[in-house]
Amino acid sequence: MFDSDVLSRLHFIKRAQSLGLSLSEIKDLLSVHDQGDLPCDHIKARLQDKVVAINKQIQELLMFKQELESLLNTQIPDFTEVVGNLVGYDSIY
Repeated sequence: MFDSDVLSRLHFIKRAQSLGLSLSEIKDLLSVHDQGDLPCDHIKARLQDKVVAINKQIQELLMFKQELESLLNTQIPDFTEVVGNLVGYDSIY
């Protein structure tokens, strides 16, 4: 049905989307690729920004994971207190 180049391109697009790139960013990358050029400074800068954002998100997720693990390891008699702690309230009622 589709040749391997089309399937590879579709796989790249889906993978790039799953990693957080917008369709506009993917279009720019594919345009550079299709011209046979090396990534220009503008594209490199956007990709570097994406790496920085991903690293920040990883750090935030790790801190959130630690908070959840801490809650799980603490004996809290009232579940509403656990939920309140997660959302930042003393009590949800």
